[in-house]
Amino acid sequence: MTTDRERSEPLKVIFVCSQNRMRSLTAENMLQGIPGYQARSVGTQPDARIVVTEGHLGWADLIVCME
Repeated sequence: MTTDRERSEPLKVIFVCSQNRMRSLTAENMLQGIPGYQARSVGTQPDARIVVTEGHLGWADLIVCME
């Protein structure tokens, strides 16, 4: 695993919960603007605000599941 000093690109973090309305969205918003990180959030349910896709998971360096 690389350290922050070795990483030239921001760490891409995706937060996943069921609806993408409270937990994962809040976590995404809290990480926004912190240098060295890019954050997104998605949900697993069909009626989620943003439904997770294979592309979302492929984008992420770190996947955080919140349930």
